[in-house]
Amino acid sequence: TEPLLVELDQPVIPLEETPTTASLSGELDQALAQKVIETWFEAKKAAMGNAYNTEPLSKILVDPKLTEWQKSSDASKLDNQYVEYEQTAKVNSVEVDPQNPNQASVNATVSETRKYFQSGQLEDTQSDRDMQVTYLLVRQDDQWRIKDW
Repeated sequence: TEPLLVELDQPVIPLEETPTTASLSGELDQALAQKVIETWFEAKKAAMGNAYNTEPLSKILVDPKLTEWQKSSDASKLDNQYVEYEQTAKVNSVEVDPQNPNQASVNATVSETRKYFQSGQLEDTQSDRDMQVTYLLVRQDDQWRIKDW
């Protein structure tokens, strides 16, 4: 029998790539705010996990949080530590600044479990349930990003 050949007319996208930030533009409503927070969770997993991939951070965070989390990832890599996260968020409210439509605050209920690893060995597990978090968002280059919380 002849081998089955499959041709792709598009390049293969690696599974570990994060979603494009093109989906984070538009009028900020609860659905888009939810997407912003979930994109942040994915970027945090990438940066603080055992791959220490900080690139996704720059697609969802701006300073001061961007620099803070890049430094945290770099420090974890140096110390041979990483964190695995399980996170959920439910957006409760979205408030765009009436004086500046490029700034907003999003209140969400967040639950998070963190598993801390040192040299590949599980060292500790911590959980926070139903935290009320207010995220401060800014629209930069037509994309909503998180500035602080």
